[in-house]
Amino acid sequence: MRPLRKLTLRQYAAIPILYRKGIPTKEIGRRMGITHTHVGRVLRKHGVRALNPIGQVTHGHGRRGRKTKENLAWWSMIARCRYPSFGPSFGRYGGRGIKVCRRWQRSFTAFLRDVGPAPTRHHSIGRIDNDGDYRPSNVRWVTRMEQARNTRASRYLRHRGQTLTIGEWGTRLGINRQTIGMRLDRYRWSVAKALTTPVRGR
Repeated sequence: MRPLRKLTLRQYAAIPILYRKGIPTKEIGRRMGITHTHVGRVLRKHGVRALNPIGQVTHGHGRRGRKTKENLAWWSMIARCRYPSFGPSFGRYGGRGIKVCRRWQRSFTAFLRDVGPAPTRHHSIGRIDNDGDYRPSNVRWVTRMEQARNTRASRYLRHRGQTLTIGEWGTRLGINRQTIGMRLDRYRWSVAKALTTPVRGR
């Protein structure tokens, strides 16, 4: 194995990038010629806290460095809620205050026991309440179409006696739906203020 100090600058910079793409630390180490422990040291130097290597679990999921759909769903769920270094996904989850229940943070086995295996390879983990946390009562396996229906664009808002989705309100009022969502989630505006405040420059 290559000593950590022998890594090139390009390899050193590539390690957190590969990790954020979902590649296990064990596989990254194999590619770089170092141990997964050394990969963890590099990640810590980059300010990234590594989750337990998926290739080391013993519950039948993710053996030999390969991730199952269930293990990848669990890993990604935690990463996008806890680690700003995970990229743009953190802003849509952890950055909005979305959390993973403590039971699932501590154990993939508990997560799998609560949600069960994915019905098909086309299913992914989705929240019933898109503004709620990842917890047993708010999570289910959904298809891509079902997931799309539950995005923030499909979130319903009631204003002046009418209930419409953010997208429908945006079309009616001439306000971009992303702007409405940002007003509600980032700036914590009321529904009335988010829908009635004119957009700057108009």
